[in-house]
Amino acid sequence: MLGVAAGSLFGLAAVLTKGVVHLVGRGPVALVTSLELYVLVVVAVVATSVQQSAFQTGSLQASLPASTVMEPVVATLLGFVVLGEYLDADHEAMAVLAVAVAAMLAATIALARASAGPEDSRPAATPRVHANPSTADPDKTGRSVRRHQGVDDGKTGGNRVEPRMSTRPETRKM
Repeated sequence: MLGVAAGSLFGLAAVLTKGVVHLVGRGPVALVTSLELYVLVVVAVVATSVQQSAFQTGSLQASLPASTVMEPVVATLLGFVVLGEYLDADHEAMAVLAVAVAAMLAATIALARASAGPEDSRPAATPRVHANPSTADPDKTGRSVRRHQGVDDGKTGGNRVEPRMSTRPETRKM
Protein backbone atom coordinates (compact mmCIF):
# COMPACT_ATOMS: atom_id res chain seq x y z
CA MET A 1 0.00 0.00 0.00
CA LEU A 2 2.90 2.36 0.67
CA GLY A 3 4.24 1.66 -2.83
CA VAL A 4 0.85 2.50 -4.31
CA ALA A 5 0.71 5.71 -2.28
CA ALA A 6 4.23 6.71 -3.31
CA GLY A 7 3.51 6.07 -6.98
CA SER A 8 0.31 8.05 -6.76
CA LEU A 9 2.12 10.98 -5.18
CA PHE A 10 4.82 10.87 -7.85
CA GLY A 11 2.04 10.90 -10.48
CA LEU A 12 0.61 14.00 -8.82
CA ALA A 13 4.09 15.53 -8.80
CA ALA A 14 4.35 14.92 -12.56
CA VAL A 15 1.16 16.90 -13.16
CA LEU A 16 2.33 19.69 -10.85
CA THR A 17 5.66 19.76 -12.68
CA LYS A 18 3.86 20.57 -15.92
CA GLY A 19 2.22 23.57 -14.24
CA VAL A 20 5.50 24.75 -12.72
CA VAL A 21 7.32 24.49 -16.07
CA HIS A 22 4.54 26.55 -17.65
CA LEU A 23 5.07 29.23 -14.97
CA VAL A 24 8.83 29.33 -15.62
CA GLY A 25 8.02 30.77 -19.07
CA ARG A 26 6.21 33.67 -17.42
CA GLY A 27 9.27 34.71 -15.40
CA PRO A 28 10.71 34.26 -11.93
CA VAL A 29 8.17 36.49 -10.19
CA ALA A 30 5.25 34.42 -11.47
CA LEU A 31 7.05 31.23 -10.42
CA VAL A 32 7.90 32.36 -6.89
CA THR A 33 4.46 33.81 -6.23
CA SER A 34 2.55 30.75 -7.47
CA LEU A 35 1.15 28.05 -5.24
CA GLU A 36 2.10 25.23 -7.66
CA LEU A 37 5.83 25.48 -6.91
CA TYR A 38 5.38 25.06 -3.16
CA VAL A 39 2.81 22.30 -3.50
CA LEU A 40 5.20 20.48 -5.85
CA VAL A 41 8.03 20.69 -3.30
CA VAL A 42 5.81 19.38 -0.50
CA VAL A 43 4.37 16.56 -2.63
CA ALA A 44 7.86 15.54 -3.81
CA VAL A 45 9.21 15.41 -0.25
CA VAL A 46 6.21 13.44 1.01
CA ALA A 47 6.36 11.07 -1.98
CA THR A 48 10.04 10.39 -1.39
CA SER A 49 9.44 9.76 2.32
CA VAL A 50 6.55 7.40 1.62
CA GLN A 51 8.57 5.54 -1.00
CA GLN A 52 11.50 5.11 1.38
CA SER A 53 9.10 3.85 4.05
CA ALA A 54 7.73 1.36 1.52
CA PHE A 55 11.24 0.13 0.76
CA GLN A 56 12.02 -0.31 4.48
CA THR A 57 8.70 -1.81 5.53
CA GLY A 58 8.21 -4.56 3.00
CA SER A 59 10.10 -6.37 0.33
CA LEU A 60 11.36 -4.50 -2.68
CA GLN A 61 9.49 -6.93 -4.95
CA ALA A 62 6.19 -5.63 -3.59
CA SER A 63 6.79 -1.90 -3.25
CA LEU A 64 8.88 -1.03 -6.31
CA PRO A 65 6.53 -2.43 -8.99
CA ALA A 66 3.52 -0.85 -7.31
CA SER A 67 5.25 2.52 -7.18
CA THR A 68 6.58 2.21 -10.71
CA VAL A 69 3.20 1.30 -12.17
CA MET A 70 1.10 3.80 -10.22
CA GLU A 71 3.13 6.87 -11.19
CA PRO A 72 2.29 6.90 -14.92
CA VAL A 73 -1.26 5.63 -14.32
CA VAL A 74 -2.06 8.48 -11.91
CA ALA A 75 -0.24 11.04 -14.06
CA THR A 76 -2.19 9.93 -17.13
CA LEU A 77 -5.54 9.94 -15.34
CA LEU A 78 -4.90 13.39 -13.87
CA GLY A 79 -3.77 14.59 -17.28
CA PHE A 80 -7.05 13.43 -18.82
CA VAL A 81 -9.34 14.62 -16.01
CA VAL A 82 -7.67 17.77 -14.66
CA LEU A 83 -5.64 19.10 -17.58
CA GLY A 84 -8.01 18.05 -20.35
CA GLU A 85 -5.35 16.20 -22.32
CA TYR A 86 -6.32 13.41 -24.70
CA LEU A 87 -4.75 10.55 -26.60
CA ASP A 88 -5.22 10.77 -30.34
CA ALA A 89 -5.41 7.08 -31.31
CA ASP A 90 -7.77 4.93 -33.33
CA HIS A 91 -9.98 2.25 -31.77
CA GLU A 92 -7.56 -0.61 -32.45
CA ALA A 93 -4.67 1.22 -30.77
CA MET A 94 -6.87 2.10 -27.81
CA ALA A 95 -7.88 -1.56 -27.43
CA VAL A 96 -4.22 -2.62 -27.45
CA LEU A 97 -3.37 0.05 -24.87
CA ALA A 98 -6.27 -1.03 -22.64
CA VAL A 99 -5.13 -4.66 -22.77
CA ALA A 100 -1.53 -3.61 -22.04
CA VAL A 101 -2.59 -1.52 -19.03
CA ALA A 102 -4.75 -4.37 -17.71
CA ALA A 103 -1.88 -6.85 -18.12
CA MET A 104 0.50 -4.45 -16.39
CA LEU A 105 -1.83 -4.00 -13.44
CA ALA A 106 -2.51 -7.76 -13.16
CA ALA A 107 1.21 -8.54 -13.24
CA THR A 108 1.94 -5.93 -10.59
CA ILE A 109 -0.77 -7.28 -8.30
CA ALA A 110 0.43 -10.86 -8.82
CA LEU A 111 4.02 -9.85 -8.07
CA ALA A 112 2.98 -7.99 -4.93
CA ARG A 113 0.91 -10.94 -3.69
CA ALA A 114 3.68 -13.43 -4.41
CA SER A 115 6.21 -11.42 -2.46
CA ALA A 116 3.80 -10.66 0.39
CA GLY A 117 3.95 -14.30 1.56
CA PRO A 118 6.28 -15.58 4.25
CA GLU A 119 9.95 -14.80 3.72
CA ASP A 120 10.98 -18.45 3.78
CA SER A 121 8.27 -20.85 2.68
CA ARG A 122 10.57 -23.87 2.60
CA PRO A 123 9.85 -26.60 5.15
CA ALA A 124 12.10 -26.82 8.18
CA ALA A 125 15.03 -29.20 7.90
CA THR A 126 14.76 -32.44 9.80
CA PRO A 127 17.78 -33.77 11.65
CA ARG A 128 19.68 -36.55 9.94
CA VAL A 129 20.42 -39.79 11.73
CA HIS A 130 23.97 -41.13 11.42
CA ALA A 131 25.16 -44.67 11.89
CA ASN A 132 27.78 -43.56 14.39
CA PRO A 133 26.12 -41.09 16.76
CA SER A 134 29.35 -40.40 18.66
CA THR A 135 30.73 -38.39 15.71
CA ALA A 136 27.52 -36.55 14.79
CA ASP A 137 26.33 -33.52 16.72
CA PRO A 138 23.31 -31.39 15.82
CA ASP A 139 24.15 -27.75 15.13
CA LYS A 140 21.82 -24.77 15.71
CA THR A 141 19.68 -25.54 12.65
CA GLY A 142 19.02 -29.15 13.65
CA ARG A 143 21.27 -30.57 10.94
CA SER A 144 23.85 -33.12 11.94
CA VAL A 145 27.44 -32.06 11.60
CA ARG A 146 30.36 -34.51 11.46
CA ARG A 147 33.08 -33.68 13.93
CA HIS A 148 36.59 -34.76 13.04
CA GLN A 149 38.66 -36.45 15.64
CA GLY A 150 42.19 -35.22 15.50
CA VAL A 151 44.24 -32.07 15.85
CA ASP A 152 42.46 -28.86 14.95
CA ASP A 153 44.63 -25.80 14.37
CA GLY A 154 41.60 -23.46 14.34
CA LYS A 155 42.35 -22.27 10.80
CA THR A 156 41.02 -25.14 8.71
CA GLY A 157 37.43 -25.27 9.95
CA GLY A 158 37.72 -28.48 11.93
CA ASN A 159 39.77 -30.46 9.43
CA ARG A 160 42.54 -32.59 10.77
CA VAL A 161 45.99 -31.11 10.24
CA GLU A 162 48.95 -33.39 9.65
CA PRO A 163 52.44 -32.12 8.94
CA ARG A 164 53.79 -32.84 5.46
CA MET A 165 57.06 -34.63 5.16
CA SER A 166 59.13 -34.55 2.00
CA THR A 167 60.41 -37.89 0.78
CA ARG A 168 62.91 -36.41 -1.68
CA PRO A 169 66.47 -35.95 -0.58
CA GLU A 170 67.68 -32.39 -0.53
CA THR A 171 70.18 -31.48 -3.19
CA ARG A 172 72.67 -28.67 -2.91
CA LYS A 173 73.91 -26.67 -5.81
CA MET A 174 77.48 -25.60 -5.84
